[in-house]
Amino acid sequence: MSQTRKMGFASVFLLGINSIIGSGIFLLPGELYKAVGRFSPI
Repeated sequence: MSQTRKMGFASVFLLGINSIIGSGIFLLPGELYKAVGRFSPI
């Protein structure tokens, strides 16, 4: 038997929020490094 599950509005909404937060976590250090240079971890 094949079961199909549909994603509800809450699932789609939270998936979008997750992608926004996740991209910020991975993209922000690169932008910070470009702006500040090698002292960005400080």
